[in-house]
Amino acid sequence: MREMSLKEIKGRLLNSTSHAAISHALVGHAYHRADQPPASTDAVVCRKHNEPSVSLATGEIGAPSIFDASIQLPAGLLDANRAIDCVAAWVPKMLHKLTPEYSQDWFRILLRKALREDRPTLSEYAFHLANAGDKIAGEEMRRVAVEISRGELASGPGQHLHLRHYCDGILLQQQKRRPGRPWHNTYVRDTEICALIWYVHRELKKYDVRATRTRASHGDDTKRHSAISIVVVALSRNGLNIEETHVQDNIWNSERGKLVRTLLDEVAHR
Repeated sequence: MREMSLKEIKGRLLNSTSHAAISHALVGHAYHRADQPPASTDAVVCRKHNEPSVSLATGEIGAPSIFDASIQLPAGLLDANRAIDCVAAWVPKMLHKLTPEYSQDWFRILLRKALREDRPTLSEYAFHLANAGDKIAGEEMRRVAVEISRGELASGPGQHLHLRHYCDGILLQQQKRRPGRPWHNTYVRDTEICALIWYVHRELKKYDVRATRTRASHGDDTKRHSAISIVVVALSRNGLNIEETHVQDNIWNSERGKLVRTLLDEVAHR
């Protein structure tokens, strides 16, 4: 198997089944119907190994509890400031999921479960990440390899091939470790923010609120608000300052964002 750099991995896997599988785990498992609160989202944890539970992302987004009647003015128009107040009051429920630590823990448990179950797509994803120097992927590959060597995890001929190939590379010193920026630090955060924008947009479309607004309006609260600008202001009130342009370009309109929105649209129309 040819080694790939982190840049090449992100470029090639962005539209791959590996990326889709992770996004499905982030979004699909947490939603049953978009207009109802989701059920428990701890299914990612492998209980028999007695590990701490880390809930999947977007766990609360589905509940229709953000807005109330106060956002509507007497003339039937939207009170944007009140809408921001409602979102800002709700953000603390998801704030713990926006940290690098939460994203790392979620990503670590997702990979561990996939490696133990020998899921080929995500195992290949972990293999390439580990060979490119990703710390979490490498640690989880070695962890599961030790479980197999101790007899704690069954693995017969033809099973866990990516894991075995990775370990062979370590023993033969074929690996070239190139530690890079921990890109998965914001994986859950960006998915949560994208889902929140999707929900706000869905609820406020009847007031002609669009998902995005022109770049010239970014950061200007005197201009007509968009779902993104409402979420950006609400996040800033809770101590998380992200530029509106960054949210629009690198979260909402990113390939991951488009996939998250597609998944949410599918669930909402079930």
